[in-house]
Amino acid sequence: MRTIFHRLLTSPWMNLLLLLLLLATLSVSLQTQQDIRTRASFSRDDFANWLRKLQQITSIPKPLKSTPSPKPLSRVGSQKGSLPCGNFCPTPPKDFEVLIYYPADNNNQPDRSVAPYPLVVFLHGFGANGEYYTWLGEDLAAKGYVVVLPSRLQMFSYDFNGGVYLINGSIDYMLKRNTTNGDIFYQIINPNSVGVGGHSLGADTSLLIASQSNAGTQIKALIAFSPAYFEFDKMSVTEVESSRPKLKQLGIVDDLKKAKEIFERIMASVKGSKIPLMYQVGSRDGMSPPEMVEQLFNPSVPPKAFVEIEGGNHVQFIEASIEIINKIAGLFDDRPTITRSKQQEIADKYFSAWFNYYLKSDQSALAILQNGSQDVPSTLTKYVFTP
Repeated sequence: MRTIFHRLLTSPWMNLLLLLLLLATLSVSLQTQQDIRTRASFSRDDFANWLRKLQQITSIPKPLKSTPSPKPLSRVGSQKGSLPCGNFCPTPPKDFEVLIYYPADNNNQPDRSVAPYPLVVFLHGFGANGEYYTWLGEDLAAKGYVVVLPSRLQMFSYDFNGGVYLINGSIDYMLKRNTTNGDIFYQIINPNSVGVGGHSLGADTSLLIASQSNAGTQIKALIAFSPAYFEFDKMSVTEVESSRPKLKQLGIVDDLKKAKEIFERIMASVKGSKIPLMYQVGSRDGMSPPEMVEQLFNPSVPPKAFVEIEGGNHVQFIEASIEIINKIAGLFDDRPTITRSKQQEIADKYFSAWFNYYLKSDQSALAILQNGSQDVPSTLTKYVFTP
């Protein structure tokens, strides 16, 4: 009997059966975990590292639109372009990709009947690319803007200098096409009416533009969705160390000394800003909470505006998350109490007014900015506009 039992236990079929039983047990265990944050053996950093590795071996599909775009005021055309990588080339060299949206005629060419148009360059956040903000590109193009959505060569890049190059390079790229006879964008853009913006890491990067030499002369307005800021000088050693995971989530850096230098540059830029700055953030942003964004808004030079969207969060500023991004973002962000389309609708009301007033001198847009406090507390948690 002992021999038979021993043979049974050592049988390959028994080993296979035990393996299947183990996998089934593990599967049931994982399915019962409604919130991965409760699993002490698998931390947020572990999950973020796993995602980065996953991105290296798989291709992320293009995002799907969660809701139909609102009916445009005019036709919208789009095309892809490429921006030379300059001093930020990988090995082998590869150009930056840009998405361009513009008011179009019936032949899908830039509509020249009311040209030139202001130019807006908007930089994506950490772990995303330009395609995740097509809602913004299409929306502004329908309202009479040429919009460029550049993409970093690496979605998980901490390179702030490369991001600044990408914004400035996109401006130069489009203005060169604007003066090239025969180009479809020839004399389509107003070179002295440029806006910039970004989301999350892209917002921090865009804020570095606020005090550069062409700000105020060529670049006339800026919007920043959920920028991050850590005031290391006022934090304890424990608080500084505990900020490492948050820095990684936001795509800043793991090097605290380098992070401190970056935030000092951003703060110096907003204090010396030469252009109107609008900050937007969701009241339930778990990655760049409102009080963090206010640390940048408060010392900023007027004109400036602070828009806190009631019930909005961090990731709903993007077009639409694919399923895996939705689940991963849930580890870091707070759950919103409004839909993605509603958050974008509210955001659009104010950033469109911002650009319309400061890039087009539209006086009706000023009325929207002056009366924003009327939307508190229905759609906004807090609103401040300092002309």
